[in-house]
Parts: sequence; structure tokens; C-alpha cells
Amino acid sequence: MDSKIVFDVTRESFDLSIIPFGDMIISLLGLSFLLYFTFRKREIRFSVLLIFLYFVWIGGSLITPFVSYINFIDVKNEVLKKKYNVIVGTVKNKKLQSGRTNLQYFYVKDIYFKICDGSYNGGYHKTVFEGGALQDGVSVRIFYVTILDENIIARLEILKN
Repeated sequence: MDSKIVFDVTRESFDLSIIPFGDMIISLLGLSFLLYFTFRKREIRFSVLLIFLYFVWIGGSLITPFVSYINFIDVKNEVLKKKYNVIVGTVKNKKLQSGRTNLQYFYVKDIYFKICDGSYNGGYHKTVFEGGALQDGVSVRIFYVTILDENIIARLEILKN
């Protein structure tokens, strides 16, 4: 049966756009501005507090990309070690949830999947709200790995009838 590969983690590279470089630069400029005035007024304690808070904010901003990168590498390594499962069947949407974060819950045969726009679990994460391919009734072949009880889509093929 012919198929179209929609996603393959082994052919993907990590998306660096999730690292908030712009926010970091803007906040660094703001910090520099504040430090200039606090040093001028000799408010050293306030300056130290500002520097500390800046580094806490930067550290917090980098946690999500760091964890996302680890997830991406874990999924990719599992596939390269051939430690994945394959299921072929029809998508049956159980629930769609739109909002700040779009969610799509569905089954293929008896295997449950959850994908979320903006989620960086290392696998396919494009819901139907964002133009994803997993419409109800579509025939698919899914290569997935299970990490922490979550089925993560490592490769998605749409089957042509």
C-alpha cells in the first residue's frame, strides 16, 4: 500500500525557534538601562537583586527548550535503536480541544494518542487546528515510542487507498 510520510523524527532537526533569544536580548537591554541608573545612584543592593532576578528569568526561559531537546533526542534514539511499535489503522478522534493550547486526543485501533500544538515531546505535534494530517477517518501507519506512559509519534504515514 502506498503512503505519504508526513513526519519522521529521524529526518527532523531540533527547532531552535523555541528559544526566546529576542526576549533575552530585550530584557538584557532593559536590565542594562536599570543597572545604569541604580549604579549612578549607588544602590548596589538593588543592582545585585536585578542581576539575580535576570539570571533566574533566563534560567526559567531555557528550561523548556532544554527539556524539549532531551525529549527530541530520546525519541530519535529509541527509533534509531529500533525500539518502537507500529500500528496501522484508521484515526478515530475521541476529543478535540481548542484554546490557548490546542489538543487532539485520538485512537488508532486500541492505541491512545494525544498531540498538542506547541508541545515539544520530541514527536509529531501538529493538531488538526494547525493543519495537521490526523483527521477523523484517515488511514495511517504510525511508528511510536512510549515514554513515561505517553505514546509519542516518531513517524507518521498517511496511507493511500
